[in-house]
Amino acid sequence: MIELLLRGAEPDWLVFLNVFVIEVLTVGLAIPLLRLNPEFFASVPGRGTSATDREAGDLSPTELVLKQALLSAMSEGAYQQSGLNIRTLAEQLGHTEHQLRKLINGRLGFRNFSAFLNSYRIPDAKKVLADAEQVRKPVLTIALDLGYGSLGPFNRAFKAATDMTPTEYRQAALRSKDTENE
Repeated sequence: MIELLLRGAEPDWLVFLNVFVIEVLTVGLAIPLLRLNPEFFASVPGRGTSATDREAGDLSPTELVLKQALLSAMSEGAYQQSGLNIRTLAEQLGHTEHQLRKLINGRLGFRNFSAFLNSYRIPDAKKVLADAEQVRKPVLTIALDLGYGSLGPFNRAFKAATDMTPTEYRQAALRSKDTENE
């Protein structure tokens, strides 16, 4: 307004006042926008986290019932069934395949059904492989007991989870137990 009244003859104090007002407005508006949000730094469920450790978030009542049924079935060893697929498990739980897939992938955070099964199977395999009393049990037998159809998928899943083959893991686990016993 002052610039319009003075019609182009701007004094130095007016230029300084314009710069100062613009700076105050910029900082005043930027502070609320740049405030740190604690939710931004919340941890994201990572690889190798078991299903029971993952946050469920805001599940619908149907999803809560399905999650409870799923976790119950898994704790009873449903993951050890050979040839288990998402359709079969959904039928056993009395829900649709779509609902189960949505829960496992969307809510529990697994990449796919195989990753979900592996979150149960691999820890069991590690226990058996590290058990000195079961050292003579072949890796193939362990894989079949855990529900894998053959050795190849078991080896790939195990190596992806541990960066070791099952045989290497067994050797390392038994070696570390031997050094502890000495």
